[in-house]
Amino acid sequence: MLIDPHVNPRECSPAELIDRLIEASIDGAVIACTHSAKDSVPYVKALLDDEFVCFVGVELKTTYGDLVFIPQDANDQFFNQNWAPDTADQGEEVWDLDHLLEQLDEHEGVLCLTHPYNRLQQSSWGDRAYTLKGISATATRIGRGLAHRDFLSDQLSQIKGWSRLGTSGGDCQFLGSAMTVVAEDVETQEALCQALSMGVCWPIEFEDPMFPRARYQGVVEDEGPRRQSLDARERREALNEVARSRGYQVEERVDHRKPGGRWGQRGSSQDQRSRDRGDHRDGNRGQGRGQSRGQGRGQNRSSNRQSSR
Repeated sequence: MLIDPHVNPRECSPAELIDRLIEASIDGAVIACTHSAKDSVPYVKALLDDEFVCFVGVELKTTYGDLVFIPQDANDQFFNQNWAPDTADQGEEVWDLDHLLEQLDEHEGVLCLTHPYNRLQQSSWGDRAYTLKGISATATRIGRGLAHRDFLSDQLSQIKGWSRLGTSGGDCQFLGSAMTVVAEDVETQEALCQALSMGVCWPIEFEDPMFPRARYQGVVEDEGPRRQSLDARERREALNEVARSRGYQVEERVDHRKPGGRWGQRGSSQDQRSRDRGDHRDGNRGQGRGQSRGQGRGQNRSSNRQSSR
């Protein structure tokens, strides 16, 4: 069964969300609105009425990045809980991480980390994610952004022992770009939490054939990390891909490296060709010199013999 464990409807109506889920061929979803559990109620009812497998969670924004909490029991305590941060009245709608973790201790469930290296959102965890505690799963695929960020997330999940998830990242316009595979009998909050905590789930990723992702982009090959900020490079690469698909001329990356590797040495094939050319030339030269010298010596000897006679 294919589910998206992080769906934030935001401005979408329940009917629009259902249409997008059908278009993306998703079997179920975790509805996680920002700092509110009650806002997900109309979407959960609409999905259940339309025979979707629907779960509920809450998206929590912190000063460093986003989290998604999925309760083991979606009871009245969860829905009536004030998930808005204390600083919301001051215009700062982000949680203090320590305060948030204290509040989450009152609930049983699974705490999921959004893509920690995704620079397409306002804030990302980065390597700070290695210091987090209480995490059970992390999104390693969102279907967009630089591919090497996915590999960094894979390393994080492997070292920390967290489950790997595929999700649209809470943006409905990218529904279907990445999803998570779970067993067909996962139909309750408790079963979902058990599957995510035990790692009985697998991330999968899809891509638009008109805009395939560059799978082998490296930092060194992209003119180095000091040339531009990561956000600027991602924006430039995205615009270049769109321009190429439309047939426009794109200014390609300039390779400042010396030919033949890191130290400026010639490649083996080029060396071989040059050696072959050199050996051929030297052989011809040696052959020519030998012939001329041999002929000259022979002529001198014959002339000397005739003169002596």
